[in-house]
Amino acid sequence: MRFARFVVSVALVGLVVGCGATPGTTDSTAGESTGTSVGAGASSTTTSSIAAETTTTTPGFDTTVGSESVSLDDLPPECVEPIKTFVEDIEPVVSVFDYETGTLEDFEQMTIGLLPIVSALYGVLQATPCVGTTGPIQGDAYPALIAFAQQEAPGSVAWLEVQRDVQDYPYGEGCSEYIENLQTYVEQGGTVFDLTVAERFHAYNLFGSVMAWCPLQTGGEYSNRPEVLAFMVLDPA
Repeated sequence: MRFARFVVSVALVGLVVGCGATPGTTDSTAGESTGTSVGAGASSTTTSSIAAETTTTTPGFDTTVGSESVSLDDLPPECVEPIKTFVEDIEPVVSVFDYETGTLEDFEQMTIGLLPIVSALYGVLQATPCVGTTGPIQGDAYPALIAFAQQEAPGSVAWLEVQRDVQDYPYGEGCSEYIENLQTYVEQGGTVFDLTVAERFHAYNLFGSVMAWCPLQTGGEYSNRPEVLAFMVLDPA
């Protein structure tokens, strides 16, 4: 089955949680394909600083995230409750996704389920200091978000960990760059299931960006290449 709809990237976040950051600024490399995405979190039961260091080794990409520390007390008060609600609300949607065997179709269905939850969060936070203009969650906010999920919504933890790991992967700023970055994976050979979970999410999002933002002929021709179909484990249209 082929997907003409845009697989919305929820790894690329339209919300920047404060955590000491200036609203409207970001150190991300997110691309133009981000429509709606999701933010970071806090806990009323955890108050200590949490350190995190994540390093991935995706061939062809620099995806190292440095060691950062965040205290939940750094979050603006008006951010805390909506974010906690978000983490709890996504749990029924993301907990049923199989992170080892989930297909592009499964990923799309999960994303569709997340959209109203993401939109609700954005609607609440957009007039607060919690929201910047573009880019993913500040990297140092993920440990606090995951710590809260471990306590209150454990079914959300795996999804949040993937968002943390994939946040600095390159997307690009237009059709040619989406194709170039996806092609980096395709040229490795094998299939999308030979990738790590974070890399697979990245590849799914890149494929969705190609389908959404490339001209119809360009996107159709690229997505129907035999090597792309084989890599994405898709049947011909």
